[in-house]
Amino acid sequence: MKQFSQIGTPDALKGACPVWGGLDGIPLPQRSMDAVLLLHWGKAFVLTGLILMLGGAPSWGAPPNNDASDAAGNTAYGFGALQNNSHGDANTASGFEALFSNILGFNNTATGAYALYSTTTGAYNTASGVHALYSTTGGMYNTASGVHALFNNTEGFRNTAAGAYALYSTTTGSNNLAVGYGAGGGTDQWE
Repeated sequence: MKQFSQIGTPDALKGACPVWGGLDGIPLPQRSMDAVLLLHWGKAFVLTGLILMLGGAPSWGAPPNNDASDAAGNTAYGFGALQNNSHGDANTASGFEALFSNILGFNNTATGAYALYSTTTGAYNTASGVHALYSTTGGMYNTASGVHALFNNTEGFRNTAAGAYALYSTTTGSNNLAVGYGAGGGTDQWE
């Protein structure tokens, strides 16, 4: 019988087929149990290595679940997003420091860098765009879509601004609707 160090050589494996016989022509049932274990363990290690290398997981073929949701239903994507949230719930922030100052606000959605940055107690606000609803601290039911839309709004309610710089200067106004670039007198500081 061959030693273990010789089992991996081509000559040692000649005739290792279960149909035609084991190592050195010795029938398979008579082969040393150690040789059988060595061959099976080698296959197991190779298979395990492939699984680990390829990132095998229970959800093969599906995208990974990368959400960063907490028990209160807050979800944050991006550096500093929802950074200071302590008691707010059902908020979604996506972008660099989006909803950064939020403490008690709830049901807010901020998409874009610094969107809803200053809100602390605001609720039901939707901001989409860089600096959209940036200064809002306690406003509610506001919707801003566009770069700097409703930028200076602090406590206004039920405002809708669609377009870059739309309603830019509005601070505490409520029930406003502005559509288009700078609509509602919004470009006085950024032209």
